[in-house]
Amino acid sequence: MKNKWIKAASVVLTVCILMVVGVGSVYAAEFNDDGNIPANVIIDDDVFITAEKCVIDGTINGLLFAGCQTVTLNGKVNGDAVLFAEYVVVSDTAEIDGNLLFTGADLVVEGKVSGSVFGGSAVLDISKEAVIGRNLYYGGYALQLREGANVATDVFTGVYQAELAGDINRDLTLYAGALELEGVIGRNAKIHLDDSDEGYQQGEWLPYMGGSQYLPPAIPAGVRISEQAKIAGDVNITSYNDLSAQFVKITAGEVIFNKVALQEAREYTYKPRRIQREVMPGLFVSIFVVSAFRSFIVLMVMGALALWLLNKPFKKVVEAAYQKPLNAMGWGFVVLAIFFMALLVIPLAFLMIGLLLAFLSIGGLVFFWFFVAGSALLFAFMAGFFLIFTVAKIVAAYALGRWVLNDLAKVKKENIWLNLLVGVVILIVLRAIPFVGWLISLVATLFGSGAFWLSFVQRKPAAAPTGLPAVVTKK
Repeated sequence: MKNKWIKAASVVLTVCILMVVGVGSVYAAEFNDDGNIPANVIIDDDVFITAEKCVIDGTINGLLFAGCQTVTLNGKVNGDAVLFAEYVVVSDTAEIDGNLLFTGADLVVEGKVSGSVFGGSAVLDISKEAVIGRNLYYGGYALQLREGANVATDVFTGVYQAELAGDINRDLTLYAGALELEGVIGRNAKIHLDDSDEGYQQGEWLPYMGGSQYLPPAIPAGVRISEQAKIAGDVNITSYNDLSAQFVKITAGEVIFNKVALQEAREYTYKPRRIQREVMPGLFVSIFVVSAFRSFIVLMVMGALALWLLNKPFKKVVEAAYQKPLNAMGWGFVVLAIFFMALLVIPLAFLMIGLLLAFLSIGGLVFFWFFVAGSALLFAFMAGFFLIFTVAKIVAAYALGRWVLNDLAKVKKENIWLNLLVGVVILIVLRAIPFVGWLISLVATLFGSGAFWLSFVQRKPAAAPTGLPAVVTKK
């Protein structure tokens, strides 16, 4: 049991470091093995692997979580794969029977992914013969869909440049500065391009992509369409220049052009250049996608650890609020108010007591108070923040997923992992809604915080009335 907790702590530490440092080099503590899973090894469980260099050649019948400097997947994963690395390669021999979630600098997909691909990086290269069984959600600098590659359903992406030579079986939604189209789109395309003279500059991407070493050569802004390209449905193109004539040649449906006017002349030239949504839509979308993806990973990883290590207590917390959602939100408001009040009152009281000890010249106690007790207090506040603003959302997301699947979809057999996945996805989507997303996040925080209180109250046995013996029912 002790080793299990040590491994779990290593996973949490690895994920937190990766979320903070982004796409830089990662040196994580190694556990389970030396970062290698040989070809003849079959693991019938979830795998958490960290090392400087991770190579997975074997078969994993479960979830794969990898946090490394480089990750090379050559084997098979019968479940979802979550990969954090500076460089990620899903080789042509790799198979992921589930979804692929990643963040890093440079990602190459050559194999087969039966589910969807979610990610953010500097570059995503989907190579020849690669297959994505469902959707592609990607934000970054460059998306390269090579000739022969196939996305079975839809592509949603925000990038600077997109080179699409492969096939997209259904719809394309693209926000970009430059597009080269050579492949086939099986249905409709919605394209928003910043092709104005004041459009994207490669240097503007460097703070978000980790440096120029990750960025491929920039292609000119605008659209270039080859004779082999085809779009089976309609095209909705939004740009500064009228590009509709190029799409009419390759589109079987209707072409709708929406002109974007340049921003009004800037009245205050001394002010920093503002990034406007109309001027740089792809940048906003890519940043949003990366942020949403990271939130997804944090909630999924923490939720998976809770279900793995604290299955019964976690379910009990969820159940307490699931039965009384309004009560949970009410108590959540109380918990939140008390917590923020404590943030104001306790540090002030702590400081006054410390000053009193110093005034009384009790040296040993002063040291103990400020360093030992102070560290414990800081840890308690950090734990409180984590429980209220992260774990509470996981509880709310799981309850939401359970409600959608069990009460709305009427799924007969409950799947805890599916409850978590569906709930997290829906919560992240709702939080992204303009103007009301913050309210959704607040509701989730209140619900989850109140769940902890209700669960704690339900643990206390009811006291017998005064003067009367407690009644014990024998079964």
